[in-house]
Amino acid sequence: MDQVATGLFAREFHAGLGGAPGLFELAPSGLPPARRDELREAVRGLPLLSAVSLLELGLFIGERLLRDTDAASMAVSLEVRVPLLDHRVVEAAFAVPDAARFHPLGKKALLRRLALPDLDPTPFERPKAGFVLPIEVWARDRLASEIERVFEDRSHVKSVGLNAQALARLWEGFRAGAKGLYWSRIWAPFVLLDWCRRHGVALN
Repeated sequence: MDQVATGLFAREFHAGLGGAPGLFELAPSGLPPARRDELREAVRGLPLLSAVSLLELGLFIGERLLRDTDAASMAVSLEVRVPLLDHRVVEAAFAVPDAARFHPLGKKALLRRLALPDLDPTPFERPKAGFVLPIEVWARDRLASEIERVFEDRSHVKSVGLNAQALARLWEGFRAGAKGLYWSRIWAPFVLLDWCRRHGVALN
C-alpha cells in the first residue's frame, strides 16, 4: 500500500527535504509503520476498487474530510450530519460486489438507482463543486513575504530538521508556477516552521 498519489512530495524530494539524517525514515509514505501494516492487512485479498475505497474511507474521509468538516462547522456553531456515512449504510455498500457498486466509474450509478425515484436528479447531473480555501492566493500574494521570511531563516529551518536549500528550491518553483507544485506543498512546511517557532520546538 502506498500514498504516493496523495502525498505532498515525491519520495526523492521528500528524502532531500529532511536536513537531519533519517528524519523521515520513521514514517515511510507519511504513515507510522504500525498504521501502514494495519491498513495493508485490512485490504489484503480485497478487489482493487474495494481496497481503494476502504483506504479512502479510513484515511482521506476519516482523517481529513470529516476532521475539516467538524472544525469548520463548529467554528460557526453549525451541526453537520453525514447520513451516507452511517455505519449501516457503509457496511451495506461494502457488501455490494464491485461490478455493481463502482461501474460505470464516477457515475454513482448505484446511488442513482436507489435514490432517484424520490429525489430531484439535478444534483447528480451538475459537475462537482468542492469548497477550497483561497490558500494558494494567500501564499502567492498577501502571505508571500511572510512565507519567504520563514523559509529564508536558515538556522530555524535547520533546527526543525529541514534542508534549507531544498526548501528554497521548492519556494522558487512555486513562485515560478512549476507544474504540480500546489499550495499544499508550500503550506505544510510553512505551518510546521511557524508552529515550531511559536512554541520553541527544535530537534537540537
